Amino acid sequence: MTAVIILAAGIAANTAVFSIVDSVLLKPLPYPNPDRLVTVMEASGSKRERASLIAPVRLEDWNRLNRTFEAIGGSYSENVTDTTGDEPERLVGRRVSPRYFSVFGSRPVIGQTFAPEEEIAGGPSAVVI
Repeated sequence: MTAVIILAAGIAANTAVFSIVDSVLLKPLPYPNPDRLVTVMEASGSKRERASLIAPVRLEDWNRLNRTFEAIGGSYSENVTDTTGDEPERLVGRRVSPRYFSVFGSRPVIGQTFAPEEEIAGGPSAVVI
């Protein structure tokens, strides 16, 4: 009985570890051409940070000067509070650059992403849900 319990525990642990490794390391990302995605970060020597947020204007400069990548997109998460209801509700939003959806090959189910006039610095704001 002890051998059966030990064997069952070993098989269960092996299955759990393989499931995690398979989902995290072996399955490709759910985007077209996931092998072509890279992360580009900016290091700040003065702040002694390994990576920092990239200003939208700098991101646009990188896209303008870019000769290597098809496009460079950026994003960062932002917490906001919705106070329109009876109780305040915390929401997590993501600010993205105009090329964000083209970098990941994403298309909206309904509606559109960014219009050309919304991709200009200082242009009108847009929301994609």
